[in-house]
Order: sequence, then structure tokens, then C-alpha cells
Amino acid sequence: MQQYRIKIGWVIICLLAGISCKDLYNPPITSKDYNYLVVEGFIDNGTAPTHIRLTRTRRLGLEARIVPEFKAKVAVVGEGNESYALTEGSEGDYFATLTLDNAKKYSLQIKTADGNEYRSAAVSLKKAPPIDSVYWQKNQEGVQIYLTTHDPQNNTKYYRWEYEETWEYHMYDTSFFEFKPNLLKVVPRDTPLVNVCWRTLLSNQILLGSTEKFTTDLIHAFPLVKIVEDSDDAWKLGALYSILVKQYAFNKEAFAYWLNMKKNTEQLGTIFDPQPTEIKGNITCINNPTETVIGYISAGTSSSQRIFVKVPRWNYRIPCSDSTERRLKQLEMFLPKDTIGPFIEPYVPMREVKRGGEVIGYQSADYICADCRAYKGEPRKPSYWP
Repeated sequence: MQQYRIKIGWVIICLLAGISCKDLYNPPITSKDYNYLVVEGFIDNGTAPTHIRLTRTRRLGLEARIVPEFKAKVAVVGEGNESYALTEGSEGDYFATLTLDNAKKYSLQIKTADGNEYRSAAVSLKKAPPIDSVYWQKNQEGVQIYLTTHDPQNNTKYYRWEYEETWEYHMYDTSFFEFKPNLLKVVPRDTPLVNVCWRTLLSNQILLGSTEKFTTDLIHAFPLVKIVEDSDDAWKLGALYSILVKQYAFNKEAFAYWLNMKKNTEQLGTIFDPQPTEIKGNITCINNPTETVIGYISAGTSSSQRIFVKVPRWNYRIPCSDSTERRLKQLEMFLPKDTIGPFIEPYVPMREVKRGGEVIGYQSADYICADCRAYKGEPRKPSYWP
């Protein structure tokens, strides 16, 4: 028994020695910047605008991960060579509201500023059925938002969804004054005030659903968004929250492209996850057919639905509302009038402080406690907001 224990001890020592002698291996990473064109979007036939985004890939490690493609000429072209030009917006975005013939096929044509021409395969228009419902349920963790949809004709089979979140949020304090650097003085703040803002975020997930293996074309209780109570995202439900969901109908080839994209971008992490596959879209460079172009263009009529969410007794944190932050803020609440010019930043003047009828200074707060724009929102209520 003693010899057996000695042998086991030597085995453990050898194993530990082997582990401690392992060298760190950093695999080589290519430094080549391929500068591939990336085409994102959908040819939408109807009231929803067609939105095409053009960007360029960048090598890992470079600061600018997304490089917009500016000054391109983008058009939707029909089978009879009828052309519908898109208008350039900002950051590589191109827009148009289109009325197309459902009996025809259409392709996307792109002419970049460097003289290259790209064209997608001609695709048929596919109409998405209406969304049955977008709804939410509160559970022990927080709020889960779901979608249910179906096609009574059993023709859709392949779905993709995008969503746009907008939420209203309120600051702990209200600032009635602002400092004007060009005037070097504090003046009453223009309306709207900056104590209430609305912020909008677009979905960054690839949300797909298929009923190919089902007898009915029905997707029930598909999970869209989860917001955990008392988390960093919980403030989205602090006042009023809205989600706009868009639904697209795809053919089998387009669905396969997006499924591969999802696997390559969201489901990698261990050797047991699906490994990267080459993502081949339906867009070709006319000048150089061997050039890699990332993207798949589909066409049709999307459907959408918006809901508002107001959760009673919801636990969330208002910036600067906890006792520690408020104590720190209170210590620096007063700014004498003669220090406003050189020392105002990052403070926001809140209210006048008077002595004998004369303004001697301002109650002030750090802008993160009083200016809702610090959290990337805008103090203008959206037109659709109640």
C-alpha cells in the first residue's frame, strides 16, 4: 500500500510539472486587410422604406471596425431594366420608398465611388404574413417579450425578425439653466428640458424561425427580448418602453445564408460549437467576379407590430438616485457666480441662488445626474409616443 501511494505521488508530481512547463502559444493572425464590401438590407415593397447599408470589413485590431461606404450609386432594377434610385443618408445608409410589381423579379445594383459595380441575383417578391401578436410576460427574472405568427396559406416557412427598442427615462434632477460658452454666462435653458429623454436601439441579433418540418406554418411564443429586473438594462422599463418588430419572409436559400451567418457570429466559443463556414451570398462584383462580397439581398413586403410596455412595481436604478452618489453630488451643489466660466464643466446649473435679490451662484449637479443626453438619448418625444 505504501509503495502504491508513493507511485501515485510521483504521477501527480509529474503531471504538475508537465502543466507548469507549458508555454503560452499565440497563433499567428493574418495582418492583411481584405476590405470586403458588406451589403445589408432588404428590398421592401410597400410603405416601409427600403434601407440598404454599405460598409467595408476591417482587419482585427484596427480602431474603426465599421467603415461606411460613401458616395455609392445604389438602385433597385427590375426585369424590364426599370430602375429605382436610392438616396444616400449618413454612415453608408441608402433609402427609398418603393412600389414594385409583385409579378416581377428585382435585383440590387451598386456602383461604388472607386468605379466597381456590384449586382445581386434577381429575386422574387415574397410577402410576409401579418404578425399575430407581440406580447410580454413578467417572471421571476424580469420581463420576456414574445412573438406569435402564422401563415394560413402555409407558404412562408422561413422567417426573420428585427426589432427596434425605444424607452423613456427620467433624470433624478431637473436643470432649468445652461451655460453658453460663446456668451460666457448662464442663461435659462431652452425647451425641451433635459430631464426626460427617449433612446432608441436597433436589434443586434439574427432572429430566425422555420416551420419547414411542421404540418402548420405557425411559430408560437418565439422569445425576442429579455430584460432582467434590477440589471443594467432594467432602466429601459423604468417609465415607458416600446418595441417595434419587423417580420420578413425568406426563401430557403436566403434562410440558409442567414443561418450560417448566425452560426458564425453568435454560436462560436468552444470546439463543440459549429465551426466557421464560408458565407456565400447572392451579390457579385461585375468587374471582378472572384472578389468576395458579403451579403444576401431578398425582396418582398415586410409586416410589423409595435407594443408599449409598462411594468408595475419594477425594480430599476435611476442614475444618481442612491444615497452615496447623492451625498457626493450635494457636496458640490453650489457654484459661485464668478466661477461659472472657468469651472462649470462637468457641472450643470440647476437653479439660481440669490442673496438680497441678487444672483450669487447656482445650485449645480454633475451632468450625469441632470442631463439625460449623457445616456445617448434625445429630449424630444417621438411622434408615435403616447
